[in-house]
Amino acid sequence: MLSTISVAVYLDSPEAIMYGGPREANGTAITGRVVVTGKNAAQMASLIVTLRGQRARMFHTQQSAAPATRVQASLVVDGQNNSDHTAVSDRTHAWRFALRVPGDMAETVYTRGSFVAYEVVAEARAISAFAAVQSRAVPVAIKRTPPTDSAWASAAGAAVEENAAWRSQLELTLTTPSRIMHDAQTVSVSCLVRPLTKGIRLGRVAVQLSERITHNGAWHAQPYTTTRVVAEEIDPDPETGGLGQTLVHETAASYTLHVPPAYTGIQYDIHRGAIRAHHELALTVSIADAQDRVHNLRLATPVFVLPLTRTRRTSLPRYEDAAADRLVSAPAPRRDSDFWAQFVLIDTAPSPAPGRAEPALDACPLALHGYRPSDIAQAPPPSYPGAQEEIERTVVPPLRPESNHEASSSFVTPLYTEVMYSESLPDIERSAMPLEAYVVV
Repeated sequence: MLSTISVAVYLDSPEAIMYGGPREANGTAITGRVVVTGKNAAQMASLIVTLRGQRARMFHTQQSAAPATRVQASLVVDGQNNSDHTAVSDRTHAWRFALRVPGDMAETVYTRGSFVAYEVVAEARAISAFAAVQSRAVPVAIKRTPPTDSAWASAAGAAVEENAAWRSQLELTLTTPSRIMHDAQTVSVSCLVRPLTKGIRLGRVAVQLSERITHNGAWHAQPYTTTRVVAEEIDPDPETGGLGQTLVHETAASYTLHVPPAYTGIQYDIHRGAIRAHHELALTVSIADAQDRVHNLRLATPVFVLPLTRTRRTSLPRYEDAAADRLVSAPAPRRDSDFWAQFVLIDTAPSPAPGRAEPALDACPLALHGYRPSDIAQAPPPSYPGAQEEIERTVVPPLRPESNHEASSSFVTPLYTEVMYSESLPDIERSAMPLEAYVVV
């Protein structure tokens, strides 16, 4: 039997943004309206709106990793309206709805093998003995970001300058306006290559934005990680000379990285759930030393790809309720949302300690590797692996004079490694952001 009604869903926004940390955030609401058109639109037996995870499509290789979450709102029950109802015309009626999204819901993400996605489904049935249920689904993106007016956002949004020296022969500097990036954005990156000795020849210089996706294996299988370069700018001909020219003075270059659109070209930072995403910005340099040995150097720093928010979320006391309003400032342990608001970042001095055991650490979005709070009162809660640890930097000393036999063999030598450790958190995964260099003979 042909249906006498049609259903349409119109969302007020195609995305729902939760403000807070990866394990706890403020909930949000998905609002919109359901429009029913037909001769029996005014006589509805039931009208239900549901937020649920999208299912895998037939003949598609991607598998759904969305949690089994269902948030429902009953707009019409047994012919009685439970929501705001508007009669647009005799044949068109609209109902407003609001779906509450919990703060611990996994964010939307798309990878090559799996995805986490959500949709809002409206199911309507007219009052009729033979009326069928009519449904309509529209996609909605669930996003998470720290509040724009938090101390963490202010500190992470400051300019970044990473500097490292290689064997007292070459110095690399990487500079970017902010550690926070947004999708479909243009990012300016500057680099500086300064020779500390004679005979260094510069080859290839490149700036890369890479993405690391970690999948939790299904059915208790081992997790696996994939890494890819999402944006890259290459300069094979530095401004001070052609390819392979000897470096006499420092070489400076500026690049413009175009961050791809979200979900199709790049994923937002996700640090909890079945699929996790991390990003880093790296400067790669290819050089040849005085003995014509080729070295590939890499200077990397973590960055965060976050959704772009247009408004500032600031809650101020109401003057008309001044007697009842209070400003409370009290710590709440093991709350990531408190961390977003309290954590302040500063540089730390390198403190070499060779041979120290390194417990595992979690790759947390709140961990800016190489930073720690300046005061214990500003320390993040114990659930954050960067709360109490220090940072070790191990610099490989210059190579000793080699014999002819040693010089003729191929070897791979790490240049610079940063390792974070915490003795109070031995059960968390390892997290290290290395500066890598490889020597090829």
